[in-house]
Amino acid sequence: MTRAWLMGRVLAIRESIFGPDSLPVAKTRLNLGAIAITKKDFKLGLELTEAVLPSLRKHLGEQHMDVAQALRSRALCHKGLGDAASALRDNQAALVIYDAVSGPTAVVRLRTLLGIAELLCIQGEFEPAEATVNTALEVLDPNNAEHAKWITSFQDQLAKCRERAHRDEARSGPDHKLWR
Repeated sequence: MTRAWLMGRVLAIRESIFGPDSLPVAKTRLNLGAIAITKKDFKLGLELTEAVLPSLRKHLGEQHMDVAQALRSRALCHKGLGDAASALRDNQAALVIYDAVSGPTAVVRLRTLLGIAELLCIQGEFEPAEATVNTALEVLDPNNAEHAKWITSFQDQLAKCRERAHRDEARSGPDHKLWR
């Protein structure tokens, strides 16, 4: 018996008890989506997270952590399927929620910022990626051990992005936007 099979059974039972549009069913689908993402089944993860978002919004409202988590999950699926623009849009929507309901150093907010910086870099948007990293670095305290780990992660991401920018700059010559 696998975890996915067990969650599928739980989903079927919850649907029969609470109805397919209920909050318990939505949360079960969100968990199933997380399992699919962990297994790198991004197509299934995308189906599950897209199906769950309307129910979460209906029951919890737009500004809820579970809605933001579903958006981040959907972003991971889009990224895994090669759609960086959709992944960026979902991460940015999740960040709006996290900014409204969590503190500036909440782990989910920092993960989202890191994801946004990575996606901007993938799309060749190096200056916005650097601005995103700097936004995160402004709220982190280097004397806090947990923050120090995040600072390192953001600095690593920024270094990778700068390296990519330099590679792109070298390939494109003086007509590239970074030369202007």
